Order: sequence, then C-alpha cells, then structure tokens
Amino acid sequence: MSALDLAARTFVGARALYRRARTSTLATVLRMRLARLETAQWRWLTEPLTPGEKCCLFVSYSPDGQLPQRAVDHARIWQQGGYEVLFIIALDDFAVQPQVPFGHAIARENTGFDFAAWASPIGELDWSATRFLATVNDSVYASTRLAEEIARAEKHPADMVGFTDSHDYRWHLQSYAWHFKRAAIAHPAFAQFWARPTGDRAHAIFVFETQLAQLLRGHGLQVAALYPTAARLDPTFDDWLDLARKGLPYVKRRALALHYDAWAPHLAELGFDAKLIERDRPAPETGAKPGLLRQAARRAMR
Repeated sequence: MSALDLAARTFVGARALYRRARTSTLATVLRMRLARLETAQWRWLTEPLTPGEKCCLFVSYSPDGQLPQRAVDHARIWQQGGYEVLFIIALDDFAVQPQVPFGHAIARENTGFDFAAWASPIGELDWSATRFLATVNDSVYASTRLAEEIARAEKHPADMVGFTDSHDYRWHLQSYAWHFKRAAIAHPAFAQFWARPTGDRAHAIFVFETQLAQLLRGHGLQVAALYPTAARLDPTFDDWLDLARKGLPYVKRRALALHYDAWAPHLAELGFDAKLIERDRPAPETGAKPGLLRQAARRAMR
C-alpha cells in the first residue's frame, strides 16, 4: 500500500469516527442543551450593576425563588471583603420573583451551565473599572477562613487564581470559584472566551470547564491554584480533609455527601457551619463521583 493510499484510508476512517461521534447520544444531547444558551431569558431583579473595583458574580439555583442559606452566607463573605455581589439566580419558573438579600441580582432561566450564567453579565457589563472579578457558584460550602483566602487571592501574583486544581481530562483550575485580576479581565481572550458559543457546540462544555486557565496561560498570563495538588483526578473528593487542614475554605456538597460520616466530625473545627450543613447536605446517592463524560451527560440532561 502506498503512502498516499494509507493517508487516504486514514482520512476516511477519521471522518467516519467524527461523524459517529457527532451523532452519538451524548453529542446530540450536549448540542441540544448548549444550543439553548443563546435563547435563555434573563432580567434584572434590582437596579443594574455598574461594576466597581471588586465584583463577585454568584450563581445560585433557586427552584422556588428562595436562595439557599449556604449561598447567602457564602456571598456575604465576599461582600464583607469589599466585593459588589451580583446574584445570578437560576429559575425553573422564570415568572417567579426571588427575594434578593443584598447586592444586585439577575433572574435567569435554568438553562445551560454555570459558565452560561456568568457569561450573561460578563458580556453585557462594562468591566473597565474592575480590578478584581470573582466567578462563584453555590455548589460548595464556605468556611470562616474564606475571608483571608480572598485576601490571599488578591495578593497572589497570578492573573487568574483558583482555589484548587484538577487533572481530570487535563489540568485546569476548578470552576466553583475563580478569581481574576485586571490583566486577565482586560485581555481580549477573556472576552472571547465568555462570548456565546456558535456553530457545532458539543465540545463547549469541555472548553468552559477545563480550558480557560490554559487559554490565558497561552496568552502569557499567569494562572495558579491557591492549593495546588499532585496528579490526581479531583482532590476535593480524594484529599479534601488534608487540603482543608492546610486552609482550603471550601467543601463541595457532592463530595461531602459521599464522605459525610468521615468528614462531619471535623467540619466545625475547620470553620464550617456544621449545623447548616447537616440540614442542607444532599442525599448520599447524589455524591458519587462520575468521570468527566458521565458528568457532562448528567449536566446536559438535568
């Protein structure tokens, strides 16, 4: 077989694999789910935010219009650190009028993922006066140590700071809380990243979840985790107790559901509201740790 024939067969085989991937159930579900991002409704619940020096975009799911107490307590720590808090409240029923405890708020259809909710105000508002921007969600409980860790993030030399990193799929900063400085906010790649996906969007979940840190690093910006880890898939499941003892101010709800009996005795001493967590924690069956593709499928179909 000639080199030309081999190349032709390789091309044909690769094209067939690509077509099968595009028509797989997972790819179809993801495309349908992500296609809805462009038509998601959202509205201001308060006076629109004029971003100042420090801002926190806080995404929370509120099926009945009531923000979970863990979200209110968490966001208040950012507010006490001098951040203007903009709640982005995901609603199953867009007609519901949520109560806003403080700060500013947007109501948004519960469509897409957290990155789609963050993308709405990032794309719409003027961030030219903002030195520090945090994107945060309610998938975690925050401890009393968060205030000092926010100060650490502000002083850290990196332009994008995450609290933990992960090697699931590829190295990335975990997206439950990201902190950006002026150099990152003002960089054209930042705005392009948060622009609405277009065309074939089945890959967008992987782009948003795992590639922002790599993208900014590729443009010469510094990215770092406050609590970097060795080559493990998800340290917030496997090594959380060790990280928390070192100062990590967060615990993931799903990880806690899986490890509650082992971790519960340590929550109060590590600065977490143990009573709130006992009332609020998800059922154990929701704590199983899926791989990336299973996680993508679960999010896409919820």
